[in-house]
Amino acid sequence: MQADAAGYEIAGNDPPGYDGGDLFKNRVAFTELSDIAFITYVTSDVKRTPSFLRGECNDDGTVDLSDAVCIFSWLFEGGDRPGCLDAADTNDTDGHNLTDGIYLLAWLFQGGGPPPAPGPTRCGIDPTDEDGIDCLSYNQCP
Repeated sequence: MQADAAGYEIAGNDPPGYDGGDLFKNRVAFTELSDIAFITYVTSDVKRTPSFLRGECNDDGTVDLSDAVCIFSWLFEGGDRPGCLDAADTNDTDGHNLTDGIYLLAWLFQGGGPPPAPGPTRCGIDPTDEDGIDCLSYNQCP
């Protein structure tokens, strides 16, 4: 084991998949057997939730009629599951159902309110991220 400047012994185990870069840092510090060891993973340059456009189901970069078709196809015809479920939750009700497609169509064609934040025109993250719906993949936002 190594000792740091304060005399603490340092031991470390890398997490699975760690390639030695600055992405993770792992240290266990202790001076006596009675000390409690702590493990800390620092993930400063990892985005946990991709930015997305609300209502943009098919990941083509534009919120339009094809996104409502994408939602209905996924929900009722066995179409592909969207990579970003947050984007397909058009009305941000923490679930997916018929109203997501209807909400989008009402905004597009009947003057209804726009989809909630981050909205359909500016990329952003879900402010209601505690809803349990994930955005695992969205390629149109930085």
